[in-house]
Amino acid sequence: MPRLLRVVPALSLCRLPRLFFLLLLLTALQWRTAETARAIDAQELFQRTGPSVVVVVGKNAAGRDVSLGSGFYVEDTLVVTNHHVVEKASRVEIRQGQDAPVPVRRIRALDKQNDLALLEVGKPGAPLPLKTSHPHVGEEILAIGNPKGLERTISPGIVSGLRKDPQQRIRYQITAPISPGSSGGPILDAGGNVIGLATFFVLDGQNLNFAVPSLYVEQLLGGRGGGGAPAGSRAGKRIEVMEDPSGVITIK
Repeated sequence: MPRLLRVVPALSLCRLPRLFFLLLLLTALQWRTAETARAIDAQELFQRTGPSVVVVVGKNAAGRDVSLGSGFYVEDTLVVTNHHVVEKASRVEIRQGQDAPVPVRRIRALDKQNDLALLEVGKPGAPLPLKTSHPHVGEEILAIGNPKGLERTISPGIVSGLRKDPQQRIRYQITAPISPGSSGGPILDAGGNVIGLATFFVLDGQNLNFAVPSLYVEQLLGGRGGGGAPAGSRAGKRIEVMEDPSGVITIK
């Protein structure tokens, strides 16, 4: 008489779709939790990126300081800063800590429309990575700069808005405080990527600060900048900002 074997399936086929769905849901929740938990580690970011940030000083023909700003390395011997930091200077130099000032060899490229300048320097430095995709509103950031000459000051904050000017150029509204001297400093995300450069703030507002996206820096590096005045131009004017009810800002 043949022996009957009872086969007990390890898993019922009818339960596979449900289990598969639950596993996918659990994986998604774990990934989301990890992403949410990833907050800015200001101390670690500063230690990792601070050495790449410099003070940018513009001087007139007599050798007197006429402008002060911030900048950071985007290539071994290339520093990016704001156009308005260097536009009135006869010569420019960078400084780091107690090291001797390093003269800028030449202004490699300018983008007046996006307030950017690429400076070629003789002292090599560690470039910071650029992130050209737009951040999310509410994303945590860290600004590093030299407000009023206070070198490598860090300011935490968030991205509070993504704005457009009349030419449809993006500007990031941020809550990280910036002051004169902060212009050109990097705005970092939690991973240490530069999402933009601190550029200006609104005098008649409360903590209304703005940054130029790294996308335009990448374009300038590739020779696709927005154009502008030649090196040494004195065509400067005060930046004014107006915002209409739809959230569109006008930059003059």
